[in-house]
Amino acid sequence: LGLEQAARQELAHVARVATLGELTGALAHELRQPLTGITANARAAKIIAESAGNDSERLVAALDGVKVDADRAREIINRLQEMMRKGEERRDPHDLNVVVRGALEFVSGSARQHGVDLEVRLASEPVTVNCDRIQLQQVVLNLVQNAVTALESSAVKRVTVSVRRDDHHNGEICVDDSGPELQPEVLSNMLEPFYTTKPEGLGMGLPICRTIVEAHDGTLVVEKSPRGGLTVRFRIPVADD
Repeated sequence: LGLEQAARQELAHVARVATLGELTGALAHELRQPLTGITANARAAKIIAESAGNDSERLVAALDGVKVDADRAREIINRLQEMMRKGEERRDPHDLNVVVRGALEFVSGSARQHGVDLEVRLASEPVTVNCDRIQLQQVVLNLVQNAVTALESSAVKRVTVSVRRDDHHNGEICVDDSGPELQPEVLSNMLEPFYTTKPEGLGMGLPICRTIVEAHDGTLVVEKSPRGGLTVRFRIPVADD
């Protein structure tokens, strides 16, 4: 690995862990649901098994419920481990629709907790790019979580995430929010390192996102949303057909 690539990977990993740390509460809630289901079904299975008129169909159904919830819990933990892992950058063909769906699984719980309506508009056909899937999911995760937290005091709380293929052989992901209108000087500085409007912010989220996108030969831009808030879109060349 070159020094620049190694440093970028290390920085991206640190930022990814920090973002997931912010989502601990929402992710714990997502994990609590299947664990609660496992407990309830296991208790039901025990009661049925100990009853005098043993009902095999109900017992099988309860045990099936345990398996479904256990698989769901394992899936959540596996995804977290994958996102937390610090591995070498790997480029493979991935559909941006799938990338977005994977990222939103981490942040959808946070959106619900904040009362945010998360609207997803996927492309009607696959939009395939050569990318490191984990890093692109990190970009989407960061952009959506930023949008969710920006809507704290907004009357209308909506974030729209869309995927499309543009007319210039690029795949595009766009995150648009209905937050408060930003001043021009804020917009012009948002991609600068260490610039932040949050008291607890470090100002590195968007610059790291841009670094990841540019390393994929793409571009990331921020602009005023037609709804008054912020629109962040990034484009990456689609894989050769």
